[in-house]
This record gives sequence, C-alpha cells and structure tokens, in this order.
Amino acid sequence: MRSYELTGKKCYDHLGGKLGAALFDFLILQKWIELKDGTTATYVVTEAGYENFAEMGLALPKTITK
Repeated sequence: MRSYELTGKKCYDHLGGKLGAALFDFLILQKWIELKDGTTATYVVTEAGYENFAEMGLALPKTITK
C-alpha cells in the first residue's frame, strides 16, 4: 500500500487537486506554458511547449476553430 498518493480531481473538463497543481507548476517551470500578455489568469502554450508535447505524442492545434 502506498503511503502517499498524488491525486487529481476532475471538475467538468479540468484537472484539479494536488496532481493538477503539480502538473501546472511543472509546465510553468519548464516554460511549456506562460501567462498570456495582458491577462492575469489566462495561460498559453509556448513554442517549447508545442515541441515537447509533440515529442510525447500530444499534437496540439495552434488554433482552435469553433
């Protein structure tokens, strides 16, 4: 049995909890995401983020059409 579990909580389509916070911190520290200019709470994927996500097999669209 594990003495510590890093858990995440799903809230609608978002990941929260300690796991969500740890992933967010990692993405910021690695500069895979950054705060969008002129905002206080909106983050965008950086070029380094796109490249690293793609290497992991996660191809993110650079634009989203609705």
